[in-house]
Amino acid sequence: MKENKILQEDAEKILNTKLDLSDIDGKSVFITGATGLIGSSLVRALMVLNNKKQKDINVIALVRDKEKAEQMFSEFIVNRKLEIVCNDINKHISLDKTVDYVIHCASVTDSASFVKQPVETIETTLNGLKNILDFSKEKNVAGLVYLSSMEVYGVTNPDLETISEIDYGYLNPMEVRSSYSEGKRMAECICKAYAEQYKMNIKIVRLVQTFGSGVKYNDNRVFAQFARSVIERRDIILHTKGETTRSYCYISDAVEGILYVLLRGVGGEAYNLANTSATISIYDMAKMLADKYEHTEVVIQEADVKKMGYNPVVKMKMNTDKIQSLGWTPCIGIEEAFERLIESMRINRN
Repeated sequence: MKENKILQEDAEKILNTKLDLSDIDGKSVFITGATGLIGSSLVRALMVLNNKKQKDINVIALVRDKEKAEQMFSEFIVNRKLEIVCNDINKHISLDKTVDYVIHCASVTDSASFVKQPVETIETTLNGLKNILDFSKEKNVAGLVYLSSMEVYGVTNPDLETISEIDYGYLNPMEVRSSYSEGKRMAECICKAYAEQYKMNIKIVRLVQTFGSGVKYNDNRVFAQFARSVIERRDIILHTKGETTRSYCYISDAVEGILYVLLRGVGGEAYNLANTSATISIYDMAKMLADKYEHTEVVIQEADVKKMGYNPVVKMKMNTDKIQSLGWTPCIGIEEAFERLIESMRINRN
């Protein structure tokens, strides 16, 4: 695998954190979905802390494809601080090891799957979470973070300037696309139920769309489509007018934010994780890239967005006062985020 300098730089950003990591030093962190964008970035960041700050963090990476994981993390496996465990998240998890912390990243993330495989989307969300919660209860973990989504808010009140953790909007359960959003809502409810009934230290992170190094070249999410258009010197094709406006977050900022919630967050609480300065409409994002890079224009070719799994038009700027009160502050803006994404995808392509 070709060395990706952007990937390495992003992993090393954790070295500059102001977060006190003493609680996980010498402990075991169990990460699900460890070959996905966020899971793999967390694994790399913790391994960098071990290698460059002499931390003693044992990482257990839960994956579906062990061969893929071993290739992805080949540079870290030799130091014996990373163990790869192959297990379907929808099946019972058994591990004869001590686990101190859990970060549950595994999830269906492809919008098309929400409408083409809604049953599997719901099952993975709910059954997978219950398996992780039962496993964590059995291990009596010190803390668990569940990665939820901004989609739990649904279609919010357009008069709200920002969306805080209590500003829930409308979701239509009779829309097949709601398999993901309603599933995430129910998952949060299950987390709260376990936290209250079993006195577990469970926190929820509501992520916005997060991207950066580690995004695969053939990723089909909108930011990757735009980046590919730039790399291949093609027009950016929009299948809507691009009116949806939301906040985004760069991967290295997200990784640090998740660790802040894990170690400083309040049990039973949810936290928005976003860079509010990186709030932009789909159209303006496309126009920003077209203006910056030659040979790229924005072309609108409207299509059947329901079949493509797109959400209805929403305009949401996240309120991040709650997570920032823990000490976390994002530092990568939207333009720099795309510069780093494009460079990383160029490397991944070759």
